[in-house]
Amino acid sequence: KRFLITQDDDMSVLASSEVADLGEVNMSDGATLVDFIEWAVSSYPARKTMLILSDHGAGWPGGWGDPDPGGPGSDQIALAEFFGDSLWLMEMDLALEEARTNLGLDAFDVIGFDACLMAQLEVFTAIAPHARYAVASEETEPGLGWAYAAFLSRLANDPSMDGGGLTTAIVETYIDGDMRLEDPAYVGNLSPAQAAAEIFPETTLSAIDLAQIAPLNAALDGFAATLTTLDQEIVAQARTYAQSYESVFGDEFPSPYIDLGHFAQLIQERTGDAAVLEAAQVLDAARADAVIAERHGDDRPGSTGVAIHFPVRNMYS
Repeated sequence: KRFLITQDDDMSVLASSEVADLGEVNMSDGATLVDFIEWAVSSYPARKTMLILSDHGAGWPGGWGDPDPGGPGSDQIALAEFFGDSLWLMEMDLALEEARTNLGLDAFDVIGFDACLMAQLEVFTAIAPHARYAVASEETEPGLGWAYAAFLSRLANDPSMDGGGLTTAIVETYIDGDMRLEDPAYVGNLSPAQAAAEIFPETTLSAIDLAQIAPLNAALDGFAATLTTLDQEIVAQARTYAQSYESVFGDEFPSPYIDLGHFAQLIQERTGDAAVLEAAQVLDAARADAVIAERHGDDRPGSTGVAIHFPVRNMYS
């Protein structure tokens, strides 16, 4: 179904108008995403556009699986045997390109992932051609998701806000700005501040300037090249102790999702090699340019805004 969401203060009933009943559709099919984007942008034209994908993310594989159609889907890839049919990252890339081309849309102002594990360099690289800014989480997200009422109130009060300002507002209001913290049915006997304190420690959220992703990739390439000159025990130690996040591949091996900035920091702490240190500083600067806002809870202290996929070798042996 499609709804035109309008403001109301009742958190128990959806008062917004239903504008279309599509019946059963495959939400993991890129064609469904294309159809929605074209309908939404054509039906509700605006000077600025934001696409939010909400549900289950899995990092660089993509996410948004739909179990109802069943089976691995039409894409003949090995991941489908593990995850079932999903909206794969390459499928998302193709869908965004098709929709923008058909609409004559230069770029979305913002693409947001109100979903788990999507704040990865691999993901930002894929969507960089399609948007100016992005919001995503390195770690899994709690059921609250984003604090929509809080950041949309800021937007309503300042409609001139650009994508950078809006994504920053999403990060700044995350968890502790959520209206549901005022709802006893959701938080029980806890005060809003207590509920936020219970939820926030394991959470992360980042706002990204996608124009800085290409320089960040170039800096990472340079840094990785210098690592080949190091004793690989140093690299292995840094990879082991870098801040990690939930693995969608099971618990048999260490999580392959780690924080890029923390990994580079640990490398710097373990070597005096001038070339490596210089490359790490270039990488740090590029990451800082890309991450315009970032928050993380106390249980994810090594989070700096961007994760990478760095599996251990025996995961593929």
